[in-house]
Amino acid sequence: MLGKKTVTAAAIACIDNTPGGDQMLGRIVKWAIALFVIFYVVTDPTGAGALVHSAVNGLRSAGQSLARFVGAI
Repeated sequence: MLGKKTVTAAAIACIDNTPGGDQMLGRIVKWAIALFVIFYVVTDPTGAGALVHSAVNGLRSAGQSLARFVGAI
């Protein structure tokens, strides 16, 4: 009897640790985004570089604006 209860408890613990539908969908979406980014970089490296440069400039501008705001307070 004890062996059956232990196996059953282990099986239930295994079932509880399996990812649900939302977690699986999240993994699929993350992998799809990663594959799209890799595809974009491989097919248009100049455009990808320009996009990264633009994003960095936007972040730098936002940081400078925040620094000015905090400095004015």
